[in-house]
Amino acid sequence: SNENILLEAIGAPCVIPLKSKLEMKKSLQERTLFRENTDKVIETGALLIIPHGDNYYHWTVESLMKIKMLEKYGGKTGNYPDLIVRKDRYSWMDETLDLIDYPGEVRYWEGGVAEIEKLIVPSFPDPTVEECRWLRKRMLENTEEIEETPDKIFVTRQDAEERQIENFQEVKEQLSKEGFKFITPG
Repeated sequence: SNENILLEAIGAPCVIPLKSKLEMKKSLQERTLFRENTDKVIETGALLIIPHGDNYYHWTVESLMKIKMLEKYGGKTGNYPDLIVRKDRYSWMDETLDLIDYPGEVRYWEGGVAEIEKLIVPSFPDPTVEECRWLRKRMLENTEEIEETPDKIFVTRQDAEERQIENFQEVKEQLSKEGFKFITPG
């Protein structure tokens, strides 16, 4: 109401000093959620919308891991915040949300304006071993039978536009000799 914005809502603390102006501008332009005179009212909500969250890493580390904190909040208060996610998301985002099996409601944001009476903004998680194990355990608990997987997996970015391995063929040849299976999730 006083036009202040919580920077935690738009980016991880480590990138805020570098990107806050750019991310804030982008967030306000593309995902304006705070205005008066709206008929969309959310009693208690938490945003799983981040400006750079269109890739698996950012979605997993910066969005899904927040659910652990939101569940802790819900357990203490008896009120699980609605998760607000983009309507124009990838199917794998839905798959991961299904595997997390969040006890609250998931709302798909179509854009426009809404009033969130109580906005819960968990800190950006630090992808520690503990956090990663929680996420893995949670997803495995909600997965049906898993076929046997190889012990050694190399996840590539060779279909991405940026940050590819320059000598990928050499790396692949060497790691293949060591028994690695190569997966390109994109």
